[in-house]
Amino acid sequence: MRGIPEAVCKLLRLENLALDNNSIELLKPDCFANLKQLRSLTMNNNRLTEIPNHIFDSNKLLQLVYFNENNINSIGLYVFSNASILKNLESISNRIEYLPGRAYLVNVTILDVSNNLISRLDPLALTLLQEASEIRLHNNRLTRLPPEVVNITEFKGQISLHNNPWNCSCEYIWLQQWMQNLNTSLSIPVFCASPERLS
Repeated sequence: MRGIPEAVCKLLRLENLALDNNSIELLKPDCFANLKQLRSLTMNNNRLTEIPNHIFDSNKLLQLVYFNENNINSIGLYVFSNASILKNLESISNRIEYLPGRAYLVNVTILDVSNNLISRLDPLALTLLQEASEIRLHNNRLTRLPPEVVNITEFKGQISLHNNPWNCSCEYIWLQQWMQNLNTSLSIPVFCASPERLS
């Protein structure tokens, strides 16, 4: 199945949609515009490459979204409405390179974007996620974080940053200190990948 069947798009009272283990490559905005009662969406192990902007504008009841094990390389900046009540967002084992900071993250309690290619993130993303119970950023390509994160003194839950190639050079000494101060929030200790003498 390469796309969401038209019959599914006409199920106006549909609350839970599971489309795992297919070959879906494209999301149709007009389909989700009809599914205003949708509360959970699972599309693990498909062939999606992007989550387009405004795709979930009409899905204001959507709380659980799972896009694990696709080929997603980008999540649009305006995928969810700012009025979203999104709680869980998982996009594990994809090809995402950048984590944007958008208002829809403010209600998220679990964000899992582990096992991606993330090398950059918007500092606003972590600021909005301070109340989350779990933030999983491990197994990515982060070498540093934006300096603005020093204003975050604690997370309500846990944050996982391990298995990233952290740069611990003198230029980023503040990052080491910030992580040490967050020790109770870090789920697993973080180690330096560079400079070589510290790895």
